[in-house]
Formats: sequence, structure tokens, C-alpha cells
Amino acid sequence: FAAASCEDNDTGLKVTEDVPYADKTLYDVLNEQDDLTSFMEVINACGPEFSDSLFNQSRVYTVFAPVNEAMDAMKEELVAKLQNEDEREQVLKTFVRAHVANHLRPANGVLEAGNRIMMLNNKKTEFTGSYSEGYMFDDARITVPNIRAWNGIVHKLESPVEYKHSVWEFLAVGSDEMDGYKVDSLANYLYSFNVREFDEYQSVLGPIVNGVQT
Repeated sequence: FAAASCEDNDTGLKVTEDVPYADKTLYDVLNEQDDLTSFMEVINACGPEFSDSLFNQSRVYTVFAPVNEAMDAMKEELVAKLQNEDEREQVLKTFVRAHVANHLRPANGVLEAGNRIMMLNNKKTEFTGSYSEGYMFDDARITVPNIRAWNGIVHKLESPVEYKHSVWEFLAVGSDEMDGYKVDSLANYLYSFNVREFDEYQSVLGPIVNGVQT
């Protein structure tokens, strides 16, 4: 049937039968999916820097979005933690940024075992599979791949991925005792050598504030 078309945008996409959301942002597309409402409740609870402003920018992202059936049991806990300043950053790191990657990551062709992509939390996650056998994001099956938007792509997941802490991270989030051994003093000692510095190359451009680029 005849499909509507639109003027070219910065990506060169046009609205067609195969790409019906070419004129919409990721935020628009995610909000229009009836089976992603729980995921979007969590995203919107993050505040504008991770909801409207992140997914409406011209920068291109790939979103791996768990469907409602997998999210319903955990969304209230995640939203509550996002509203708690002491727990907010941990949720952003272990859930939100763990399901969003820079650049277009389509599920096309054969993605060999060991193929890994960098997520916004600087963790590498396996993205594997084939058209005939289906695609996997870590250990989560992709139920609907390649929903293309103007500024990115959405893959629907059967379940959220589990965040895997490194030993270094576990010292910070683990309990005071592991297998009967006190580790808090060891963690405090090791973390005393941390150095925080700004890496412009790996940073994402924000809005212009008072004439200054953030």
C-alpha cells in the first residue's frame, strides 16, 4: 500500500512502510509502545536528562527496552530508588545506562559469539545471534528488533539484563562482611587512591547554558 513520506532529516531517513517512525524521536517511539510503559515509567522517573532530553537529542542511541511483563515486578522499586538521592546513581548505572548504547546497533546478519558493545555505563555487553535463530542481548532474548527512529533504534527485550559487578565495584556495594571477613576497611583504603578527572573525549554534549557548552 502507499506509505506516507516526509522530508529528509539529518539521518536521511524517510517514512516508509518498513520505517514508519523515521520522523519521530526515540522518546516518541518508546512512549508509543503499549508493551514498554513500565520501562518508560522508570526512564521518566530519572528526570529530563534521561527521558525527554536524552532521547530527543540529535545524538544517536540504541535502546534495549524490557517489555512490561518483565518490568512490572521491579518498576516500583526502581522508581522509588531513583527518587532517593543515596540510591539514584546506582540505579542509573546498573539499570538505565546498562540498557542504552551510543550509536546504531542493529540486529542484522550474524553477530558472532563474543561480539560486545559499550553501554552508557562503560560496561561491555554481548550482542549476538542471527536472523534465523534470533538475537540475544547478554542473556536476554530480543523479541522485537530494529524499531528505527529518527535518532536511534529500539530493540524490545524479553527480560532486563543483570548488572555484573567487577571486584572493584563489589567492594563498594557489597555488605560489610563477605563470607565472614570484614572488607569495609580494605575498600576504604583502596578507594583512597581514586582520582576523579574530566574526560572530554568520552563525554556527551549537553545543552548550552548561559552561552556556555555543557
